Amino acid sequence: MVRYSGVLGVEEPHQSIPNLVVKLYCGDDTVGEVLRKNSSAPG
Repeated sequence: MVRYSGVLGVEEPHQSIPNLVVKLYCGDDTVGEVLRKNSSAPG
């Protein structure tokens, strides 16, 4: 999340930021599962 915030923060279009975030979360729902699996899995 920090990376996205930094990258999006550099972008000038303020309205484009929420749109991209919504698309990433709603569109790439699998990413959330992968992150959760990695976090839950013992390193």
